[in-house]
Amino acid sequence: MKNLSFIYSLLVVFALLSCSKTKFHYDKKIYLSEPEITWFTFDEYDSVAVKGFTRCEALDVCKGALPGNVAKESGFDKSYLYYIYEASVGMKDNEERLVFKNVVDLGYSTRELENKGTYQISLLEENGDKYLKTSTCLIHIFQEVGGEKQDIWYPCSPFDLEWSFFSIKNPL
Repeated sequence: MKNLSFIYSLLVVFALLSCSKTKFHYDKKIYLSEPEITWFTFDEYDSVAVKGFTRCEALDVCKGALPGNVAKESGFDKSYLYYIYEASVGMKDNEERLVFKNVVDLGYSTRELENKGTYQISLLEENGDKYLKTSTCLIHIFQEVGGEKQDIWYPCSPFDLEWSFFSIKNPL
């Protein structure tokens, strides 16, 4: 009787495994870049324009339809193989100034791609230097499922990202 229950258990496990999603291998891609940083001085504050990114890293690879809101906005309504990337920009902190991110919808605020936007600015420390970092999520469609290769970034390529910040003199 023990052998029969063991065999039954194995059959259940194999049945569950055969119904699971197809796994596939992918290379985790990371792009590094030096963004173009331009400072503009206005009356009481500086405006900072940043084109590009510091780091763009694949977080997940997905197979199937894009999330509903993304498919509706973009018009990409087929099944795809696509990466979700986190693109970030970092700038060395000038402790005499306070830096704030202007509200600009670049990509998506989370890897679930629910809302347009960027992550909040965070302060990082590396080798005694302080850096400000903000991020956004992008989609890179690289193939239609069962179809041809693609090279589509949505809502834009990380090389075309344009970040906007402003800073004021630190009152402390």
